[in-house]
Amino acid sequence: MIKPTRVMHGGVPILLVRRGDRLFAMAETCSHFSGPLSEGKLVGDSIVCPYHFSRFALEDGRVLDGPAVHRSPAWKSARALGR
Repeated sequence: MIKPTRVMHGGVPILLVRRGDRLFAMAETCSHFSGPLSEGKLVGDSIVCPYHFSRFALEDGRVLDGPAVHRSPAWKSARALGR
């Protein structure tokens, strides 16, 4: 998984991003204007929304650059052995 990927879990869109041996999972929609983060740009360990360029930390969903002011929900993820 080199690019941001959108998956559904229980009807909720989730963003998955693999960086090295880490897998990040967070809400797939931007907290500012519901932009599709899976269509955003990866910048280091962050994702930039394609609508208004809010940037979120993949680790915990905190806002690194606005206009968003609310963090994006993020979840700890486990990686299956051999995957």
